[in-house]
Amino acid sequence: MSQKRLTSCLAAWAFVLLVGLSASAQGLRDMQLFAPANLSTYGGGPGPNEGYFFAFDGLLWAVSTPDVTTIGQPSAQGREVWYSGDPAYTATQNNTENTGLFKADAVTGQRYEMGFVEGHKGVLFSAYHLNSQTQTYLTRSMDMVFDDDEWGDGSGYTHLEGYVDATHVENLPITFHTAKIRNRVKTWGLELMGLCRTTQMHSGGYFEFFGGVRYLEFIDRFQVEAFGGEIPSPDDADVTITTGVLADSYWRQEGKNRIVGPQVGARWFKKYGRWTVSTEGRFLAGYNSQSSVQFGQFGSELTTPPGGIGEPLSLGPTSFFNRLNQNEFSPVVEVRAGLDWQLTRSVSIGAGWTGIWMDGIARASNMFNYEFGTNTTMGILGGNNRQDVFMNGANFRIVVNR
Repeated sequence: MSQKRLTSCLAAWAFVLLVGLSASAQGLRDMQLFAPANLSTYGGGPGPNEGYFFAFDGLLWAVSTPDVTTIGQPSAQGREVWYSGDPAYTATQNNTENTGLFKADAVTGQRYEMGFVEGHKGVLFSAYHLNSQTQTYLTRSMDMVFDDDEWGDGSGYTHLEGYVDATHVENLPITFHTAKIRNRVKTWGLELMGLCRTTQMHSGGYFEFFGGVRYLEFIDRFQVEAFGGEIPSPDDADVTITTGVLADSYWRQEGKNRIVGPQVGARWFKKYGRWTVSTEGRFLAGYNSQSSVQFGQFGSELTTPPGGIGEPLSLGPTSFFNRLNQNEFSPVVEVRAGLDWQLTRSVSIGAGWTGIWMDGIARASNMFNYEFGTNTTMGILGGNNRQDVFMNGANFRIVVNR
C-alpha cells in the first residue's frame, strides 16, 4: 500500500472512530452545516464551534535541498591519470559534478485534521502526505575520482591502475560519456493529541493547548546512472565499442528516517466577523531510527578476465551492497499561520502557510564513500547523517465546524 493511500485510509478510520464515540452536547446533528453564519457581536460575539470537526488542506510545499557535495570523493581531488593517444600524456583529474544542481522545487500534498471538542477538552488527529519531489538531471563528460586503495596481494597496484600500452601500468582516467543524476524525497506523518481550550481572552481570542504523540517519515534517495560512449570498431564498422574505464555503472542509496516521540503545541485564534485569524506551533522531541541502504555496480562492460589495454589489471564488473542503521535525536518544530472566511455557520474556506524544520536527518547524496578498498567497494559515511531540513509552503483549506 502506498504511503498516500495509507495516510488517507488512516484519516478515514480516525473519522469513523471519532463518529463512533458516544456523542453528547453538540454532535454531528448540531453542526448545522448550511445555517447562516452568526455574526452577532452581542456578549463578545459567537463562541467557538464545538462537537466534531474536520479540515482538508491542499498543500504546495518546497523541501530544502541536501548540502552540496561532489559526485566522487572530495579528498581524492587532483588524481594524476594517463591518457592514451599519439602522443600519450598525463593530466590531473578532479570531480566535475556536484549536487548543487538540485533545487527546492514545490510539490503538492494533502493534510487531514479531525477531532472532537466539548467544553474545554477534546482530541485532535492529523495526517499529512507530500507527493514525491523528484529531480533528474543529465550531464555529459563527467569526471570522477575515487579513494583507490592497493590490492591486498602485496603487488602495490591499486584497483584503477591498468596497462595503457603493452608495457606501462598507470592510473586510468574515470570519465563517463553521459550520466543521469536523480534525487527523490518523500515524507508523511501522523499526530494524535489531546486538546485543551481556554475561555475567551480579554482580547476576544482563544488558546488551545495540545499534547500527544507524533510519527513522521522522511525518505531521501539519490541515484546515478553513468554510461560510456559508443564508437565504431576499427576492425568491423558494424560493431561498436563502449569507451570509459568504468562504463557502464550505477549507484543508489536511500536514507529512511523514522521519527517518533512526544509532542506539545498551542494554537491561538480570533474571529473578526466572517474572518478567523489563527497561528499555531508544535514541538516534537523525536527519536529517529535511521536506515541507509546502498547498492550498485561498476564497470558492467569490463571484460572477464580483466587486464586488457585501457582496463584495470584485475578489476572486472563489480557489484556492491552496503547497509547502515543508526539512531539520532531529531527535534521537529512546526509553525502555522492561517486566515479563514466563514461561508456558513459551520463551513469555512481559507489559506495559510506552514513551515516545518527538523534536524538529525540522513540524506543519501552526502553519505557515499567513493572508495575501491581491499574488502569493500563504496560504503556509507555514517558521520554525515545529521543534516537539517526545512519544508514550507502554502496550504488551501476547507474547514467544517472548527
